[in-house]
Amino acid sequence: MPGKIEPDSTNNYKKGLQNLYSYFLSFVFCLLSLFFRRMRSFGYAFKGIYELVKSEANARIHLVATIIALSAGFVFHISKTE
Repeated sequence: MPGKIEPDSTNNYKKGLQNLYSYFLSFVFCLLSLFFRRMRSFGYAFKGIYELVKSEANARIHLVATIIALSAGFVFHISKTE
């Protein structure tokens, strides 16, 4: 009969919802995993920059020069084209 819902079809519907829910949880877990791996990578990068500045005199000179140049740009309102 076309309009009648059989018990087997409701079980399939519930199984489909459970599968959809498990796929959604897997997707969320993958996104969170990607986010935390990316944050860990940034941590390694900043640690490497710190080690570079700590151990190399030329890197310290470049860092100071960069800070002075950026500060002067903000103080004197220098545009990007200048």
